[in-house]
Amino acid sequence: MDELSDHELLRVYVERGTDEAFAELVGRHGGLVWGVALRMSRNRESAADVSQAVFIDLARKAGSLPKGTVLEGWLHRAACHAAAKHVRQEARRARRESESMRDWEQHPCDPNQHEVVGNLQPFLDAAMGDLSQADRDVIALRYLSGRSYPEICSRLGASEAAVQKRVSRALERLRGVFRRRGVEVSMGTMAAAMSLAGAGTVPAGLVSAMTSAACTSTQAAPLLPKLLFLMKYKIATGILGGAVLSTLIYWQEQRVRWLVSENAALRQQVETLRSPEAAPDGGQPDLAAEAEAAAGVKAELLRLRGEVARLRQKSSGTNGADLPTEPAASPEPAGLGGVPDVATPSGALERLVIAARTGDPSSIGALVAWRSGEGVSEEMLQQLQQPMIRNLTNAILNSEALRILHSITNEDGLVRSRVEWRDGSGAAIQAELLFAREASAWRPVFEVTRSPSGSVGASFFVPPTQALDPAGR
Repeated sequence: MDELSDHELLRVYVERGTDEAFAELVGRHGGLVWGVALRMSRNRESAADVSQAVFIDLARKAGSLPKGTVLEGWLHRAACHAAAKHVRQEARRARRESESMRDWEQHPCDPNQHEVVGNLQPFLDAAMGDLSQADRDVIALRYLSGRSYPEICSRLGASEAAVQKRVSRALERLRGVFRRRGVEVSMGTMAAAMSLAGAGTVPAGLVSAMTSAACTSTQAAPLLPKLLFLMKYKIATGILGGAVLSTLIYWQEQRVRWLVSENAALRQQVETLRSPEAAPDGGQPDLAAEAEAAAGVKAELLRLRGEVARLRQKSSGTNGADLPTEPAASPEPAGLGGVPDVATPSGALERLVIAARTGDPSSIGALVAWRSGEGVSEEMLQQLQQPMIRNLTNAILNSEALRILHSITNEDGLVRSRVEWRDGSGAAIQAELLFAREASAWRPVFEVTRSPSGSVGASFFVPPTQALDPAGR
């Protein structure tokens, strides 16, 4: 590994993931980074944290460094940024810089060169940040890494005379940075300060710690593209499935609307045939064919409504296999042609079952007679209607063969009916349901009451009473 250049070591690390190659880079340039961090933070623990952060950053960006990048200059810049961020977070750098600058304003030309060189150390790296990249590179190579002129000539591909001129000009520009900040130093003092800022000795154990931290932080990086691909694949599959399901639901809804219009047309035609004027020779019309056609349309309508309900339940995460596919049976007669008629309690219940299967909350709300007990305001009733409709829909969809067994009429004109249905296990369940007549139409009663404790409750199906027990009739 010793004979490989910095860029060759980076390529080996990126392509093979060899920790030894990265450890060699840390060994070569750890002193440079450590020196920058220690000078800017003046704290060994902070310098160790900054050094680890810089090499972690190098490990992450190893494959994206531009060709021809001088690693020493790049590391110096990265160390400056990391150290400055660390110092700002701890609110130490501003106080030290302010105190030191006040001392320099009082003694701008300190005759003691050694003291001036020491005072310059915390500000060298920040001042280098105002230089161009080329000037930072040559200063980092010559002073911070301690490279000889022949070594710098080999790295930069320039003659020794040209390299010496570049170093001299970079130092002069660095003096200009301090001059603009009110600190006047000579070229000799500037060169002495940079020489003193040269690469230090990294504390024992820090090299391995920096290598381990950098390599560990990049172990999970190759998995990221695969995870993103899998996530995109699942998202695309979900979007495609949702689009297909939405298309099916839309088609079914269009089919249901067409069947409803056809059903209305047939009913109108049947009503016309029922009138005596429409019968030939004053006789009664023959409704058998029309009733059979209307029954067929009704069966197809209920089947498609059941399909729409199952598709909607599947799209919201509910298994549609539990939904009933046949209309609720009722021993009481339905309207003409098998279409549920709200002129009877049985027809009103069947209309409610059909509305629940189509998943239309507005239809369900219109088919129910809302009653509010004492202490329940109209506003509260309006707020509770939607959740109560959802609960009622679920109760109907989870029951099979919902039907009225028998009914009695109360003194107040309300009809109390004994209803029966089968649950998922096939067991028969009975309850009672109250019907009210409103505008010549029967509607199931949904009552909202407030208990003495203040809680609000709603009732639709209530437990059966002895008054409707067949044995007691």
